[in-house]
Amino acid sequence: GFLNSSGNSLAANDTVDQQKVNTSTSQSHNIGTTYTEPLTKKIKIEFSYDYTYNFDESDKKTLDLYKGAYTVENPLYTNSFETRRNTHRAGATYIYEVKKYSFKTGAKFREVSTINTNLVSREKISQSINNVLPFMNISYKTDNNKRIYFTYYTNAQQPSISQIQPLPDNSNPNQIKEGTPDLKPSFTNSVSLNLNSWKVLSSAYAYCNIKFSTTNNAFSNDTRTDSIGRTITRPVNVNG
Repeated sequence: GFLNSSGNSLAANDTVDQQKVNTSTSQSHNIGTTYTEPLTKKIKIEFSYDYTYNFDESDKKTLDLYKGAYTVENPLYTNSFETRRNTHRAGATYIYEVKKYSFKTGAKFREVSTINTNLVSREKISQSINNVLPFMNISYKTDNNKRIYFTYYTNAQQPSISQIQPLPDNSNPNQIKEGTPDLKPSFTNSVSLNLNSWKVLSSAYAYCNIKFSTTNNAFSNDTRTDSIGRTITRPVNVNG
């Protein structure tokens, strides 16, 4: 793509004429297994394990116009960055089921190892995160086609490569976006209650959902203004 901006930037030298060449590669490989052991007619225990490998690479090159051709590489807006992530999850679930009632509870232990590499400076940032992810589901169905469903679950989200690549994005010269290589994963606790009912003869259906969640290390944006009036935005972890 091309960036051509003149006369509308807050910078002193507000003429920008660049060619941008962006390439990216993404791979994800997963393998897992689950084993269920019935203890009684109503009770089962389930064991699970899965492994995921993720690879992301982003190569962003910016060429400035020189003598009628885009031949001069701009080092400020040029970078190659890769992320390799290994995720192991092992879990156990207790299951109790009868005709109208279902109860499931358990937890998964998750280990995430991430290596972020700046392929230009060869700098590496390694992260190792261990999480226990508990969960619970309760479901009850009445005789008159009403159902109550309660769930508690946890989730940990990894930052994307666009959030962590340490490269300014000047697609809008007045609003520069930057990456944060040491951005931490977020961790969310959620509780929800679902109520629904339906009547077959009249085809009437009613549904109600209540949900509450809290997140630690949530992804947000920190915005500041530089000396020439541009806004600089980068992702950060926040709580509350």
